[in-house]
Amino acid sequence: MKTAVVTGGSGYVGSAVTQMLRTHGFDVFNIGREICDVRDATALTQITEKILEERGAPDCVIHMASMATTRKALEDTTEKEVADEFAVTVTAAEILANTFLPHMKHGSLFLGITTASLDKAEPEKNIGAYIPAKQKLRELLSALREQWSEKGIRVYEIAPPFLPGGLNKNLPEGVRNLLARRTDGTVPTAEDVAREIEALM
Repeated sequence: MKTAVVTGGSGYVGSAVTQMLRTHGFDVFNIGREICDVRDATALTQITEKILEERGAPDCVIHMASMATTRKALEDTTEKEVADEFAVTVTAAEILANTFLPHMKHGSLFLGITTASLDKAEPEKNIGAYIPAKQKLRELLSALREQWSEKGIRVYEIAPPFLPGGLNKNLPEGVRNLLARRTDGTVPTAEDVAREIEALM
């Protein structure tokens, strides 16, 4: 049976992605809050090494874990909030890469979730360290792609647009719908993200 390791697999986007993976016959190991606080590098390293020892290298690793947005300007974000954001978004991705990539087979997939806001002339504001952390994750994924593509391991980034649920659920409904609406009037969903990932399987 194919195996997948995901972080944040029980969240808004994560649940849709996990369901898609199971539909495609993957045995999914979700490193969620009930298993491990991914901000704790020591605990996450222990969990990933245990998975590798007991289950072998996964066919797919998807890093979706993310902090709830603070709705603060970056300059008003505390040092701990910045550290937590980078720990979840970047350090956790580094641990997953360091543990699994050296053992993954040709054709395996390593994927991180960033944000389409990185491609805007003016990225979203007042969401703390979210954008800087996602930018650093993008840079990490790019470096990993260069390092591992020669060995046949596919490293990708999925950059979803603003989604009306999950991290953004604390915004007023009218604001969520306004920010999420595409030019054609449709609203992106977690299932859309899952379909994007599905196309890479």
